[in-house]
Amino acid sequence: MGNGKKFQNNKNLTIASVLILIVLLAVAGFYLSPKGEIPSTTVTNPTVSQWNCGELQVAINSVIEASGYYRNDSLKPAVTDYKFEILDITVTNEGTTTDDLSGGRIILLSGNSTYSPQGFSHIERIVLPDNSITAYDCRELNLSSVSRFVLGAGESSRGCKIFQVLKDSDPISFSVYELDKLKCTIPV
Repeated sequence: MGNGKKFQNNKNLTIASVLILIVLLAVAGFYLSPKGEIPSTTVTNPTVSQWNCGELQVAINSVIEASGYYRNDSLKPAVTDYKFEILDITVTNEGTTTDDLSGGRIILLSGNSTYSPQGFSHIERIVLPDNSITAYDCRELNLSSVSRFVLGAGESSRGCKIFQVLKDSDPISFSVYELDKLKCTIPV
């Protein structure tokens, strides 16, 4: 009878060991498997630009060229001979008081022309110049939009701005205006 108990204990130990091994492999597989990562996008200027516009700090996190974007699963292509420049921007109020940035405006200098941003609310995907489509989840930054835009002291806001520019031009600078007064110009 002693051998039967010993055999049963060994069998239970083997089953427990196999279950632990299965759990460890499942956990390792979960952490080591791809997570549906977004394919990398072509960034026209990988250098982050950070500038102070008075107490407003502006960081241009990336500039991406696209031939179209998807909003609400609907493609919005650039018009003939144009492309989109999508700027991922973070603005921070470095001041000690709340700053009402409503009524301000921004422009992008590209080639010899200036461009105003297009309103879009939210995009889900973009079409790159090679016609590949990649996920690109971004909300419109409220700076220079029809929405009221207020930042408390130390507060930040991040989002995108989309400019439709001529295909053969490259972004040169990004300007922020406070009403009709130039606040700063940022090289792109």
